[in-house]
Amino acid sequence: MDQLNSIVPGKYTLTSPNLKLKISFFILGFLWLLTIFLSCFPGAYKLDISTVTQVLAALFGLGQSIDPIAKVIVLDIRLPRIILAALGGGALAVAGVCLQGTLRNQLADPFTLGISAGAACGASLILVPNISLTYLTLKILPNIAPSTLLTLAAFLGALSATLATLYLGYGQGRFGQNQIILAGIAVATFLGALVALVKALNEESVTSIVFWIMGSFQGKSWTDVPVILFTTISGAIFLITRWRALDLLSLGDAQAQQMGLITVSMSLTKKDNFAKIKDLTIV
Repeated sequence: MDQLNSIVPGKYTLTSPNLKLKISFFILGFLWLLTIFLSCFPGAYKLDISTVTQVLAALFGLGQSIDPIAKVIVLDIRLPRIILAALGGGALAVAGVCLQGTLRNQLADPFTLGISAGAACGASLILVPNISLTYLTLKILPNIAPSTLLTLAAFLGALSATLATLYLGYGQGRFGQNQIILAGIAVATFLGALVALVKALNEESVTSIVFWIMGSFQGKSWTDVPVILFTTISGAIFLITRWRALDLLSLGDAQAQQMGLITVSMSLTKKDNFAKIKDLTIV
């Protein structure tokens, strides 16, 4: 109880992690850096460990003369893609932990809740050139780069799928954890079928859609890193500063309220078919 006595509305008190936790973070951080280093080796152009070490050392001003071809391959081609992969995987991990803790269900993740399917559906509608939605979007926003438009469509699709999952998971004046999981699976199945329909009706776009859904870092460079770096770090910081609330929510609403977490329930206006905010968490 001593660690919970500082919970007040709008404020969090972080306690110092114990030695075991510090050692775990240190080991995981070391393994993460080691993985990044080892990921610089695979590829069509073979590089030995000394060459990669010299190139990475030169990045910090510690290297001497290095092979210019190896420098371009490591610093301009492989390293930005490795960083993007690491940040993308980290973002998915953080989102999964947050969803599982909040819903108290190990099945909760962006895939089972339909979030990933919504992003795939939004991106598919943009990747198909002969859909009126694509032409309408390009006409309204002609100055937006195709990659930016694709990212925006995927984000809006994921957001729409999330709202649909929450709407279907609402019942009897509350959001049920199991209901949200089942609603997410239903939304993911529906959107997956919609994506399959889009691919069936537009065979020339199948390759682009499949490769986008599978995920590819081909053609990515350092110019793509700031976007995912900002979103991942800002989201992680936002969740880290609220780790105590997430821990309390994992115990259940009743226990969270007893521990000092205030939850405000708001009703669903069915007349307007609009889901108002429910379980707004104030700490």
